[in-house]
Amino acid sequence: MLIIPLFTLDAKEPTMLMLKGNISNALQEFQALPDYSFKCKPYGIITVDELLTSTKTSKECKAILKKFYLKHPNLYNLHYRYLHRKSFYHVQYEENSCIVYAKGELTYSEMLLKEGVALIHKNFKNEIFEARYQSAQKSAELRKKGIFKDSNTLQCLEMY
Repeated sequence: MLIIPLFTLDAKEPTMLMLKGNISNALQEFQALPDYSFKCKPYGIITVDELLTSTKTSKECKAILKKFYLKHPNLYNLHYRYLHRKSFYHVQYEENSCIVYAKGELTYSEMLLKEGVALIHKNFKNEIFEARYQSAQKSAELRKKGIFKDSNTLQCLEMY
């Protein structure tokens, strides 16, 4: 007898999942079944939110990053602009994080990179997304968006 599960979270194929809630720019909660939800971070990037909670980040840099968010409050809750609670998104689970297709083929990670609230993770290697992420980050750098607006903020990010 062959049993086929009704729901499988296949790492290679995007699955439609409902956004249960936004926690921060760096963490979202998706609902897969009525009684099953999971938290997931954006794929291939490190966000300012993650740096603020990281034990690797110095006290001085945390203070600089907090000032950054105070100067740019619209960037602190950017996730509310792009991801809407109880909406469905194509989600692909990859390397303990999620590729969330938030706007057609544009991923949530790319959106954060374009806004300058994230950097490509230094160990990121993915032939499909690497060029797209580089383009998104370069766009923020050229337009001096987000973290690329302030040299103090950039100094804190050099280690990442």
